[in-house]
Amino acid sequence: FAADFAAVRLGEGGTPLLPVERLADSTGVAELWLKEESGNPTQSFKARATRLLRDPDYLVMDEAHLAMAQTYRAVAERFPAACRLLVTATPWRLDRRGFMSLSSAMVLGATVSELVQDGSLVPVRTFSHPLLDTTKLHTVAGDYDLGEQSRLLCNDFLLGDVVKHWQQHATDRTGIVFASSVGHGALLTERFTAAGIGARLLTGETRSDERRAMLDDLRAGRVQAVVNFGVLTEGFDAPSISAISFVRATKSMSLFLQACGRGLRPAPGKTDLVVLDHGANALRHGTIDCDRVWTLADRPKGQKREAPLGK
Repeated sequence: FAADFAAVRLGEGGTPLLPVERLADSTGVAELWLKEESGNPTQSFKARATRLLRDPDYLVMDEAHLAMAQTYRAVAERFPAACRLLVTATPWRLDRRGFMSLSSAMVLGATVSELVQDGSLVPVRTFSHPLLDTTKLHTVAGDYDLGEQSRLLCNDFLLGDVVKHWQQHATDRTGIVFASSVGHGALLTERFTAAGIGARLLTGETRSDERRAMLDDLRAGRVQAVVNFGVLTEGFDAPSISAISFVRATKSMSLFLQACGRGLRPAPGKTDLVVLDHGANALRHGTIDCDRVWTLADRPKGQKREAPLGK
C-alpha cells in the first residue's frame, strides 16, 4: 500500500522519503526510517535526514497509533511541509491523546465486520474468561501493572486453566499465546509442552535465525503455539493461524485488538478465528469484530469505553 501511494505521488512530481523499491519491502516510510539503523531511533533519523537531496513531499506512517511518540513526531517536525498519510487499524491511544496535531481528516476504511462479510477476513469466536480481579491491580503508565499480573498468573491453577481452555477450544489449531511477562511465557510454554501441545517461547532476546525458523514452523503447522511477550503484537502475518490466547488484562483497546488481529487473515481450510481472552478484555473493550466510532480528537477523561461501539 505504501509503495502504491508513493508511486502515484511520484507520478505527480513528488519526492519520496526512500526509493519506491525499498518501500515495497517495508510497512511504511516512517517505520522503515526509524527501524532500519540500530541505536537511538531519533539519532538515526537525524543522521539520515542530513543525507537527503531535498525534503520529501509525502510521508507515509504505518502503525500510526504510535505516531504521537517522540520518534514518530521527530519525522513530522523535521518535514513540516510534507503531506502526511497515517495508516492504522486502531487510531486510539491509551494516553487519551488524539491525532489532530498530525492529521486534518480521517478516512475510514471498511470495518472488520464488513471485511468478514465479504470474505477478506474470517469470522471470530471469542471466549472471555477473567482469571484476575482487576479491581485489586494497580495502574502503571495507564495500564494494569504487569508485574502484579505476572506474579498472580504464574499460579499453578491459573497456568493449567490457560492450557485447559486451549485444549477445549483450539486443540486442532495453531496460534499465538500472549503472556504477561517473559517468565510467565516460559511457564506457559512448559505447561503446553507437558500437555502434548507443541509450543515454543519467543522473546526479544531470541536470535533472529531462531525466530525465523520458529515462525516458519508455526506457519507450516510443525509448531502448534508460539508463546511470546510483546513481540508479535503488531506487524506479524501468518494467515494459517486460527487461535489467539491473550493471557493478561489490559486497559489498552488498541493492544488487545492488534494482538487478536494477528489471526484474522483467511487461509485455505480456515473457517474462523478463536480468541481465548483470559483478561476479560472483550468485556471491557468489545470483541474485535465490533464496529467502533473512531475520531481524531483527544478522548475525554471519564469515558468508560475506550472506543464507543457503533450500532
